[in-house]
Amino acid sequence: MIDKGFVKGLFLDISSCYDRMNGIISLGQHKKWRRKAIKKAGFGKGGRVLDVGCGTGDFCIELERAGLKVFGIDSVSDMLKIAKSKINCQLSMADAHHLPFSDNFFDGITIGFALRHLEIPVFFDEARRVLKPKGKIVILEVSSPKSLLLHWLHKLYLQRIIPAIAYIFCSKTREYAYLHQSYELYMPKQEKLKRLFYEKGFSEISAIPLFFGACSIFIATKGI
Repeated sequence: MIDKGFVKGLFLDISSCYDRMNGIISLGQHKKWRRKAIKKAGFGKGGRVLDVGCGTGDFCIELERAGLKVFGIDSVSDMLKIAKSKINCQLSMADAHHLPFSDNFFDGITIGFALRHLEIPVFFDEARRVLKPKGKIVILEVSSPKSLLLHWLHKLYLQRIIPAIAYIFCSKTREYAYLHQSYELYMPKQEKLKRLFYEKGFSEISAIPLFFGACSIFIATKGI
């Protein structure tokens, strides 16, 4: 069971260095990945899109650039403060397990590197509720390369190298060690995630690997 209080406290602690670390540990690629995820989703211009776990607002910025009406939620106040300094859209404190929006409200939902910090079945129920029929949910998340060598290197990077980088740049070794732990403990394998999508009423499910499979874009469509 995910300790929501622990996760919230962890992101509160790293909020001041979150943007810098995202750029470093993704080798400068994370914004490019967000743009690709939005393009692959094919959201219609002017559609309403909710970014869940919006953090410091990077997904919101890319959604707005794509001509979408953007809403963002996060449970960490300091993250939202940074997001509000970067983008002027509808940002609010909220719990992803209890979305404060009416049924069939959004054309799309995005979530970047936050799925593994949620109770996924509960979140999928809420996501389906607030999405319009044929609305899409787009997830950008850590994944595991299929190659045994790349899988080993990726695990080494998450488990050893990222905490070392975090110590150098923001003295947050324990917090960034949790990145690996949360992936191992709470992120379903790809086939299990697809089954869960189907069980929760989504279809047209696709998985698009990025950076040799170190991350993936998952896209699913709400049934009618």
